[in-house]
Amino acid sequence: MDTEQTHESLYEWLKRRGLPGLPAEPRHQTSAQGEGVLHHPNGCHYQEWSDLMYAERRPGPEGTPGVCGCLFRDSLQGTTEKEFLRQLGPLMDLESVFQRSVHQDPYRLNGAFPQLRALTVHHHRRYAENGYLSRGILDGTCRTTPPALRQVGEHLAREWDAAITANPLDQALLNEEIVRYAVRYLMSRTVLEKTAGLQLPLMNALQDIVWQWLSRPLDGTLLEEYFSERGDTLRKHACHPLTGSRFRMKLLDELQEDALAMLGRDAMMACHLGGPETKVFEVDEGIRPVIVWNGIRAKRNSTGLGEYPQIVCEWFSRQDTERKRRSMHAPPGGAVIPICDSPGLDQLQWETALLLWDESFNNGKDDPGPYRSQKTAIITAANL
Repeated sequence: MDTEQTHESLYEWLKRRGLPGLPAEPRHQTSAQGEGVLHHPNGCHYQEWSDLMYAERRPGPEGTPGVCGCLFRDSLQGTTEKEFLRQLGPLMDLESVFQRSVHQDPYRLNGAFPQLRALTVHHHRRYAENGYLSRGILDGTCRTTPPALRQVGEHLAREWDAAITANPLDQALLNEEIVRYAVRYLMSRTVLEKTAGLQLPLMNALQDIVWQWLSRPLDGTLLEEYFSERGDTLRKHACHPLTGSRFRMKLLDELQEDALAMLGRDAMMACHLGGPETKVFEVDEGIRPVIVWNGIRAKRNSTGLGEYPQIVCEWFSRQDTERKRRSMHAPPGGAVIPICDSPGLDQLQWETALLLWDESFNNGKDDPGPYRSQKTAIITAANL
């Protein structure tokens, strides 16, 4: 069995992040239960059994040793061990979000959609900065953080700043990728419907080639994709020498026509948002919450206004319909409901439109006024 350690221990992480006062050679102790704990090399003040019952400790990631509060005796700077270890929690969460967004592939983009990949880095940084427990750590405004741990947060913030700089967003390219990502999803059902009755390996090969074709900027046709190296599997199943396949080359033209029609539905729509806040760990249904976040234009409490391409709204709607069959929970990122064509408001106009709608609820049920209609509020704001 492979027992190689796959996670960074708490000690290794804090050493890498430059925690001052950390001993160079901690003492490793293994309990009777096989739990590894790191102590200060000059001795631990939790020695007696009665002391151990009240020892301040924090377990490490699976397969790594935990730490005893005594390890940080030279880092406390007036902070209690209990408070010091408690403050480790938000920093560990920030580190996890950073590693996930910058060095991993949480939404399984597999090298495609580089702008969406960059958007993930920006999105995760935004929510790391404003999380309930971690607010103020990265920008240094949280004064309750122990000074030594504040340096750890500053080290992480500098590295994250560098990642943001290395992943700039080009809004035009990002919009194109978002549309293509939505079309790729919607085309899965189209391919399924148009290949009904064909052999399963051929159906899967067609799904795969359309998926690959839409994963990159469209600089060629689906027919060219078929005759490329990426089309080897499809050609093998389409041209079976013994059984045949009933595959028609015209099917490629039909699928391309359907995809191009979807790609053309890219006009921006003004949308009502329900629950516009998103969470960085909502990944089970893909990158939807990140895309929703990118389109938020104004929000008040749990309601907002956003702007999304028409085909992306259709993708959201399809997702919501399929989700309702499985769960009563709201979709990741909240509901997105088209209102009207977007008139292209600036930031102040978006906020004004939402304010007009929100204040209509103060007018009473009998006479809510014209701005209970979000469309009217948006058009009015556009003319201000």
